[in-house]
Amino acid sequence: MDFDSFGKAGFRWGLAPLLVCSEDTCVVDLARVLLNFFRRESCGKCTPCRIGTERAYQLLTNLSEGTAAMGDLDDLKGCPIA
Repeated sequence: MDFDSFGKAGFRWGLAPLLVCSEDTCVVDLARVLLNFFRRESCGKCTPCRIGTERAYQLLTNLSEGTAAMGDLDDLKGCPIA
């Protein structure tokens, strides 16, 4: 088992997170945690990662804190990463 043999077989290494949550987990807060991670770990070279992740995080933060406006949901749908 090595990178070369998997590559020749067409297998791609990558990231595949597995999240196990209870039914009480707030999906907005969960998405916020994930976006917080990716906005910090992104290389920032492309616009969707550099701007879209930050904007989506801000919108979900507003939603989580109860300060979101109705238009924020439409903005979230329009984020490049959504």
